[in-house]
Amino acid sequence: MSLPHDVQSCYNLIWRMNKNLERELEKVGPRGREGYDKDLQRWKAEAHDLGNCKPRTRKLAFIGRTGAGKSTAINAILGAPVLSTRADGSAYSPILTLFILTLLARCAGSACTSVQTEIIYEDLLPSTWRASVNFIEKDEWKKTLQNLLDDITAVCESGALKIEREDFRPALDAWDILKEECSFDATVRAMLMSLSVQVYPHLRALSFPPPHQDVHALLQHEPVASMLGKSPMDISYIINLNHAQLRPYLTSYVTGEQLSEPSVWHLVDSVRVYGAFEVLASGAVTLVDVPGFGDANKTRTKRTKEYLKNVEIVILVADIKRAADDQAMHNYFEKFLHQMIAIDGRVESLLIVLTGADVRINEDQLHHLGSNQRQIIQKMRQEIVHLSESLDEQEKRFDMLFLNFYMAPKDGPEFMGLSERLRSTREIKGQTASQLQLAKAAKDTYIAHQRSARARSVFLELYRQVYCSIKQDSASRPPSLPVFCIGSMDYTQLLVTDRRYRAPVVFTDLEDTGIPQLRRHIHDFGSEKAISDINTHAHRSILLWESIESYFLSSRRDSRLTAYEDAARNLVEALKDTVDEIRKTSGAKIDDNMNELEQALRIEAEKAAERSLNTIKMLGENHQWRSYRSLMRREGEWRSTDLNEDLVHGMLEGNASREFCGSFKGLLRAALEDHYYVVGRESGAGMFQRMKTQDLNEEQFSPTKARELYTRLVDRVMTAVRMARNRGESALDEALARLYAIIDRSLVCVQGDDQICKVTRRNMQKFLDEEYSTPLAEVTMIMDRYKERNMAPT
Repeated sequence: MSLPHDVQSCYNLIWRMNKNLERELEKVGPRGREGYDKDLQRWKAEAHDLGNCKPRTRKLAFIGRTGAGKSTAINAILGAPVLSTRADGSAYSPILTLFILTLLARCAGSACTSVQTEIIYEDLLPSTWRASVNFIEKDEWKKTLQNLLDDITAVCESGALKIEREDFRPALDAWDILKEECSFDATVRAMLMSLSVQVYPHLRALSFPPPHQDVHALLQHEPVASMLGKSPMDISYIINLNHAQLRPYLTSYVTGEQLSEPSVWHLVDSVRVYGAFEVLASGAVTLVDVPGFGDANKTRTKRTKEYLKNVEIVILVADIKRAADDQAMHNYFEKFLHQMIAIDGRVESLLIVLTGADVRINEDQLHHLGSNQRQIIQKMRQEIVHLSESLDEQEKRFDMLFLNFYMAPKDGPEFMGLSERLRSTREIKGQTASQLQLAKAAKDTYIAHQRSARARSVFLELYRQVYCSIKQDSASRPPSLPVFCIGSMDYTQLLVTDRRYRAPVVFTDLEDTGIPQLRRHIHDFGSEKAISDINTHAHRSILLWESIESYFLSSRRDSRLTAYEDAARNLVEALKDTVDEIRKTSGAKIDDNMNELEQALRIEAEKAAERSLNTIKMLGENHQWRSYRSLMRREGEWRSTDLNEDLVHGMLEGNASREFCGSFKGLLRAALEDHYYVVGRESGAGMFQRMKTQDLNEEQFSPTKARELYTRLVDRVMTAVRMARNRGESALDEALARLYAIIDRSLVCVQGDDQICKVTRRNMQKFLDEEYSTPLAEVTMIMDRYKERNMAPT
């Protein structure tokens, strides 16, 4: 049987036996004894929970800068073109398509994935997918529209228009979003008409600045009005047939046949794609493609940061060309590692994928190669030269033979000999051409592997340095960090069934692309988690079974066991005293650590409060009034500026966690929400000065008010810490109570006063033996089979 079938079978068994147990417990009913009645209710609740447990899925989020190749990598992992990429085929000729893609690559913000897209396993027919599209709420889009229209109105009211001034960027950006078309010159725009994407197609014919636009009219415009806040929309489509149906919901790029329909990705909150993808067959893994992260688009970055709070594994995707030597990439990776290790403590949940390993490079570009490696490449080059020269000679010989063959009389004595020599030369030429192709492929593959090894070692060394720096121990060994160098395009080409249509650039073997290894890693991770979840449910069922059985077996009295009960009870009391003492000691340590944390946070908050006024003043100096107001209307985040991040800079290092709303930045933004609204609504003569000073920004961050603001932030964090500590104490109290109850029934109360009738006791024992232990044993047998497979040598 396959893993998906076995997983489903195990869950069916666990569901059925625990639902039956819940019904059986209902027959017993309460007995008026406090301890027993509490146990009965707990047994019922546990049986109900196990009878309704669901397979848990872990989200593996692919993040990276715009254009890093996330969607292309996911498509290769899935073995199907599920997600839109800039490399998608079109009706254009190859040359024109290459020209278009080159222009798109140069266009700012050229991300393909614009919304979170989850890919989930579902047992559908081969080559068939199902998608569910979730739309944003009307109020959210209304707020966005109001900000955009306000930016445009500010320009329309200003009289003379000077487009080149940076202060007009908010209005131009807002108009581009509403029309959503690339800013190419007229000639290129005409060529790329089919790539134009519009939220409101009727605005396309209007020039800038446009006439007044009413926000309510835009909200009622179709198809916007019919999509906002609607229930998830399902789309079913077949590979290579209706793939275009989903594209307008994922990306800002559409092709010719979709021009008549507006692209509505701005209105989409998230998309889920379901299919029988082999790599996800365990059902325990969901792949997530998120918008570009870490680039100048703050909206995408913010959405990604929020989403990452709820994922189990982060897969950082980067271009291998930049991985080894690009300092900007190293800075980005170092900052990301600090976030993962120092703040979130999730280094074990990180995986690195370097894309573009199938982009051909010259060995001269690899400056790190050693003498042995260069000698190997030199021998490969000599072999290629030798084969090329041989092939040239053979082609000349073949041409001469063909000419003689063509001129020779067909009934002459030389004709048959020339025919045989021509055939033999053709075979030799074909063999040499094949050898030359293999030699070139071997050289390209070797160079690609050397580059991959270099990039991998650079990332691992940077990872080790960051880890040791955070741990403040140069000798500490960080957990292993999986790094995969992949060639997604070559992998996809090598999957083409007809060899004549394969066109890989570098790799000629699937294993060399790195995708099979990454697929196995994800598949094995999912299988391990699926089996672990079932084992957990089975173990809970065993504990429940033993707990119920121990009670019903102890419902008889035997005077010979009295002395044993007294001794066991004394041991349990001693255990409780020991546990209480340990909790008291550990609680004091926790309190000390919390006090140290609070003290450190208040020192950092004081420093941030002192810096805040200067940060606000610099903001006013670096922005003109329109961009300044746009920043306020977007709650401190617009284009490449992030005021909230600047205001809390330095407060996160090693002191916060995702439990505290993700970061101080999120807390600050929430605290300033009303203030941003008031400042952003300023208008009229002198508005810029009022926004910057007079009871607004500079007044808000005066020394006294700034200290109060940052003090409230620390108070909120510490309140969250204490609440988390209290929840932990409560959970521990409940766990200990259950433990003591089990010990009490198993070791102390081996006999009881409850006179449960023999029929009730016999029926419960029969049920546990026949209808509970049997399916539980079947679950254990299935899981043991997978345990044996994992332990078997490979």
